[in-house]
Amino acid sequence: MSINTIARIAGSFVAVCIIAGLYFLDHATIPVSLQWAIGIAIAAAIIAFIITPFITVVPYRWMREAAASDLIAAV
Repeated sequence: MSINTIARIAGSFVAVCIIAGLYFLDHATIPVSLQWAIGIAIAAAIIAFIITPFITVVPYRWMREAAASDLIAAV
């Protein structure tokens, strides 16, 4: 399994856990039905599945290949 796949699965899991936590722990102030929470969790998982490697893996690979002068200029 590639690192992109692992990052995608982890990102989707984190997104679903955040939505579930918000639903169950903050249910008193946010009156959302369970069907909406499931739909939002699925949408968040799909979005996280798509963008997680671009947030985690791609910058890491760029930093490993970049020269020291490029990193200093970026900072």
